[in-house]
Amino acid sequence: THLNLSTCNFAGQVPAYSIGRLTDLVSLDLSFRSGIDELFDIGFAPGGEFTYDGQLILPNFTTLIANLPCLEELHLSWVDMSDQGDKWCTALSKYTPNLRVLSLPFCSLSSPICGSLAGLQSLSVVNLQYNRLTGSIPEFFANFSSLSVLQLSYNYLEGRAPPMIFQHKKLVTIDLHHNHNLSGNLPNFSTDSNQLENLFVGDTNFSGTVELIY
Repeated sequence: THLNLSTCNFAGQVPAYSIGRLTDLVSLDLSFRSGIDELFDIGFAPGGEFTYDGQLILPNFTTLIANLPCLEELHLSWVDMSDQGDKWCTALSKYTPNLRVLSLPFCSLSSPICGSLAGLQSLSVVNLQYNRLTGSIPEFFANFSSLSVLQLSYNYLEGRAPPMIFQHKKLVTIDLHHNHNLSGNLPNFSTDSNQLENLFVGDTNFSGTVELIY
């Protein structure tokens, strides 16, 4: 039910067909973990001990998850998914209806966040940082009743961010920084109806003043 091969420095192609036959999987973690140091006005660099000689490559994401209906947590940090287009969105919505944690940072994703993800109503954590995602931030994130963490920093997102996201009652962390063409107005935040603790909108075109209403 739980397969955790993180921090093993594996390289090469993910055996998607073999892992995809583990039909009772609830949690899958193939990620490589490394500290990240943000460099002011430059970007980021791996921090700490970094001995990653290769990278896992996942050429067919659909094959990996097509038979994992029980999957609730998916961690694939640093797994190369650059050839997926927007197929990752479609596959997740079709095959993993119970997904709660989606963590795909540093996966070289380069598509928009497509509307099919709206069906994943159980999501509580969405981490898509450090990719090449384009287009706008979908408004359906505001409809995920259990969502507590939304991390979309270091992408190429643009347009106006949906204001309803900032009024979400359970969101604790909203990280949108380093999306240079992303804009929006910061609303008033009420401590009575909002649990927000972390808000990151640096290196964007957001405007307005953060006000707390007690």
